[in-house]
Amino acid sequence: MAFKYNAESGLQLIARLKSRPVILNLSPLLPNNLTNEIIEISGNTSTGKTLFLTECVAKCIIPQNYNGIDAGVIYIDLDGQFNISKLVDIINRIIKDANSELLNACLEKLTVINSCDSSTLYVTLQRLKIFLTEHSSVGLIILDSVSANYWQDSISGGEKYMDKYTEKMISTLKLCVQDFKIPIIFTKHGYFHSKLQVNSHEVQN
Repeated sequence: MAFKYNAESGLQLIARLKSRPVILNLSPLLPNNLTNEIIEISGNTSTGKTLFLTECVAKCIIPQNYNGIDAGVIYIDLDGQFNISKLVDIINRIIKDANSELLNACLEKLTVINSCDSSTLYVTLQRLKIFLTEHSSVGLIILDSVSANYWQDSISGGEKYMDKYTEKMISTLKLCVQDFKIPIIFTKHGYFHSKLQVNSHEVQN
């Protein structure tokens, strides 16, 4: 008689047993139910990418009885564009006359990670597994933006093709959180794509 079994690591077991918030109706521009999707937001400078993400953060961390989702968020800020004051303004706009206790309760659900180079980011991503194991309230990860360290990495001998650079970075992030089934939203600049692939697309058309 043949026996079949599925092996899983202790980390996978913990992740499976811990329930996490379900990200529902985050934005009309996104799917209604986010589970383990990876969503790319692309646009030129000053087109509102970070503002859109900040609105998503507010929706997540606001309690359900105020029409929020009541979920934790990890915001990896590589561009240094995230503005906590703007987030507070959005929360106050959604929750009229929010007191300091309620506001602090919302902000406690947000973890902002600032990283100035790829080496720091890599270490940060490796530690995400431990953080997510200890914080089952986290329901969304945001990376803003994937292209922030490209030129520095490219000059140092890293990946030259922009599309491959994006793919490798997102694959690394996905690998670090794959046991937890958490959706990822990331941004990149509108120009950030390989010219070789653009030319190939133009020829096909």
